[in-house]
Amino acid sequence: MFGYRPYDKSIQPTDNTVLVYLAMGGGYHNYHHAFPQDYSGSEYGWEQNFNPTTLLIDMFAKIGWAYDRKKVSAEIVRMRTKRTGDTTALRRNASMAMDVVLGLLILYWPLPVIYGIRLLVN
Repeated sequence: MFGYRPYDKSIQPTDNTVLVYLAMGGGYHNYHHAFPQDYSGSEYGWEQNFNPTTLLIDMFAKIGWAYDRKKVSAEIVRMRTKRTGDTTALRRNASMAMDVVLGLLILYWPLPVIYGIRLLVN
């Protein structure tokens, strides 16, 4: 699949921005395979980019439905990226607002199309 390997360029899984939006934060496959112990599946939490899955897990943790979450430290991520990753491929967001808007547009674009077609047909 097309994508980037910022954490480990020697493995096949890639981080794919479009898949991040379509899978609600689940497109960080290179990170997930480089750091499988991280509950978030991404070094970026929901506070820094479009990652509703991590937000949901964090909300469940607040009410006690999720626990024992493990997070890889930024230092470990930095060291691994420097050692095995492609540092030119690290994801950089223009802004959090733009990331969320783009994520929602990509995720929900079929809805207005479907309802528009239904209005035209009926």
